[in-house]
Amino acid sequence: MDRLNQLSSKGIYKTRHVVYEILKRKIIEGSLAPNESLIEERLSDYLNVSRTPVRDAIQQLEHESLIVRGINGRLKVAPISIKEAREIFGIRAKLEEIAIADAIDNVNEQHITNLENIVQIVKVNQHSINVIDVVYYGSKFHEYIYIMSENVSVNKLIEQMDNHIQRYRMLVSDENVDSVLETATEHEQILNQIIKQDKKVAESIIKEHVENSLENVIKLMLDNSIDKLGG
Repeated sequence: MDRLNQLSSKGIYKTRHVVYEILKRKIIEGSLAPNESLIEERLSDYLNVSRTPVRDAIQQLEHESLIVRGINGRLKVAPISIKEAREIFGIRAKLEEIAIADAIDNVNEQHITNLENIVQIVKVNQHSINVIDVVYYGSKFHEYIYIMSENVSVNKLIEQMDNHIQRYRMLVSDENVDSVLETATEHEQILNQIIKQDKKVAESIIKEHVENSLENVIKLMLDNSIDKLGG
């Protein structure tokens, strides 16, 4: 009986995790739009699961501020806004500066080779205007710098913010092709400063890189109207 209970618990956990990942991805990609109402019963029917894993997933997404609950108890997808974008990207810029400085302290030849490979993939996708992959591998470039930094606290903070950052990245990747391709070229500039081990210039460039990303996001949101996007 204990073994059956253990297997049952694992199955429930797996279902909860799958539902959570599906809902999180739909929110990040915009399939579930900012401010869209959410009803547990409808989500349960749509995902063909019981309401328990849906409820558990919603609680986790509430904790991560991707879903919000109104005073009346009704659930909706968290809104996005220029104010939030400024806050998130501002914090990210500071963390990126710390991460790249620490990464330069730890850099070795293998690190350089791996970063060069990522930059090359980004450039190939730039030429073919494969925006989704440009964004994806651009993110991998930054993630590798975080790994190089070996700064556990910075990595934890960035991980906590990542879902929110991705929501804004997806806006740009879908709508503002030119800005994505232009910003992607900055990865090579960042890499050159890592190779030179010039912390000051590297910090300056990576800060500008994040600020440029923010400007692209804000421009897009203004073009589409903030109210439309839930701000």
